Amino acid sequence: MGDSLIIIGMVIRFSAIIQLGRFFLHTVSVVANQELIESGLYRWIRNPSYTGGWLIAVGIGLGLRTWWGTLLSGVGTLLIYAYRIRVEEKAMIQQFEDKYIHYIKTTKKMFPGIW
Repeated sequence: MGDSLIIIGMVIRFSAIIQLGRFFLHTVSVVANQELIESGLYRWIRNPSYTGGWLIAVGIGLGLRTWWGTLLSGVGTLLIYAYRIRVEEKAMIQQFEDKYIHYIKTTKKMFPGIW
């Protein structure tokens, strides 16, 4: 099961990164002439690369057959991403204003229909 989550997470993460293209950065910043991507995976969730990263982290814990490791990596990764999402969303609201606020109202952060 852990292997499957790792593979699914990698597919989701890399698909999100490829879809963002030059707009994907490792630091929180907005690129000049950046577009708001609202299609593909971004139609349902605002941070699919984080969803993929979280699935990978949980999959590694499951693959190592350690429930404590799975819990710690899942919760720890989620807390890190929650903080980063907060910082990124401030930057995106500053850049896109009402358009991003509307996008927030129509999508979830990481998990479709949940959060």
